[in-house]
Amino acid sequence: MTVEEKQKFRRSTRWSRFRQKMRLKYNKQDALTHKELTRTWNLHHLDMNDKHYMDLSKEDKFLPLNKDTHKFIHWLFRFYRHDPGIIQRLDTIMRLMIMYNPPRVIHHREDD
Repeated sequence: MTVEEKQKFRRSTRWSRFRQKMRLKYNKQDALTHKELTRTWNLHHLDMNDKHYMDLSKEDKFLPLNKDTHKFIHWLFRFYRHDPGIIQRLDTIMRLMIMYNPPRVIHHREDD
């Protein structure tokens, strides 16, 4: 399927309706971050086989993602598909970052 064919499909009423249905199904939240979907959100195809691009019969093959999350998922998948250990290394790095950058504790002033 060409880029032009994909773009044409994404402009279709069928895709638009399906996209909005999925947006509501996920409570207007990014499937990874659970943050509110922004104006530039994407409906991510989990099945990246071009032959299945227009197949909307299985909702579990799609996830709503904000633009940056979508880019991140595609970037990470390029490595993960050949080296699933990247997830464990990423988790280790994130834990170290938390250790060195603990969440801020907000101290509330007690009223007298």
